Amino acid sequence: MPPPIREVTAAHLQTLTQHLKQRRWPQPTKFRNPPWLAAFADCTPQALQQRCSTNETLKILRVEAQVNESGGDYHGDEVRRRDVSIKLTSVLSLLEAHGDAQHWLREATDGAEYYLAQAPLYAITSEGSETRHALADLVLSSKGSPMPPWLAGSCTLNLWLSPGATSSAPHCDESHNVLTVLRGRKTVLLLPPSSGADLGALPAWSASPHHCQCSSEEAARHPSACTVTIGVGEALLIPAGWYHAVASPAGTVAVNCWWQPSVPPSLMCRAPEALAALAFRKRSPQLAFFARRALIRRQRAAVDAAAGELRLADLLRAASTYPTRWRRRLETAPPAACAALYALWTREADGACEPLLEVFAPDERGAVVARLRRGRDRFARAVFRKLCRRLRRRRRRRL
Repeated sequence: MPPPIREVTAAHLQTLTQHLKQRRWPQPTKFRNPPWLAAFADCTPQALQQRCSTNETLKILRVEAQVNESGGDYHGDEVRRRDVSIKLTSVLSLLEAHGDAQHWLREATDGAEYYLAQAPLYAITSEGSETRHALADLVLSSKGSPMPPWLAGSCTLNLWLSPGATSSAPHCDESHNVLTVLRGRKTVLLLPPSSGADLGALPAWSASPHHCQCSSEEAARHPSACTVTIGVGEALLIPAGWYHAVASPAGTVAVNCWWQPSVPPSLMCRAPEALAALAFRKRSPQLAFFARRALIRRQRAAVDAAAGELRLADLLRAASTYPTRWRRRLETAPPAACAALYALWTREADGACEPLLEVFAPDERGAVVARLRRGRDRFARAVFRKLCRRLRRRRRRRL
């Protein structure tokens, strides 16, 4: 049976705040009229359009929106996600039209649907310094703090706009998450961390280890699935490691706040094979989450180590001076070299790395990047297996 979702009113918020300040692991919790709502302005499409038209920065601001050309779930994993740079005014125009298929933006892109996901508004670092992004002027007022009262340390606030109906594929986050609806509603499908194997969670060594292979419809049939609907003025706390898929009707506006949980020291020195055994435990969501996160971070460290001191300037010089030799090296790069090149590609802006692919025809470049990604994945798998073999040998010697 799925765990019940606690509902918290303003009268009980102080107790929950004290609970979370003591670094205890939270349970999924629904809030009614939380105090941080006062920090947000009117978020009707008309009000957003008016605010954008009177702000010179917002008028020309471009945002990264997800685009969906085939319908179904929006995906956040590296392989299936597609982002495009688009003017904020265009997104707001589509939001006001509730994603109408006859809108000029959708007609110009053959009916593609758009979703503004995880657009940064505000951030606080662990040192206490604050960053307010330009987009914050669209939804934040000057009243109070937009952050939950128990936060201490680094956290981020993000905006989500659904011009048309949207649904996300099942995934989990490395951080605790408070999702607040400002307009419309969201239906959240929740599943505990122990359900990751059943949902087809991508391997810890993959580039998108927090995402799943199954769809939101398949996840809804899981016996541990629990559905929560949050409307205007309501919020939902989704603990780190909990899998969730979110569906929204057209015209929905929401914000979310992420903050990092503390790591149990006992897990820091666990061997990867021991962490793998803990990663899908049924009884302890907290332990399962941290074990999986430790595995993921070890694999990322291995891929970053493969990049070493690889410098973009040196590669650009080689590509321009010896284009034929550079092309041959890309075509025959071993997995470790692929891991290094792809790590560099993701660290640098795509425009800076574009000259490295100019020796290929435009229709060949996508295949080259895909080949580097496959080589990176093979390298990560090999590193993980080698590390586990080494640990098994060490254990046999002790016995």
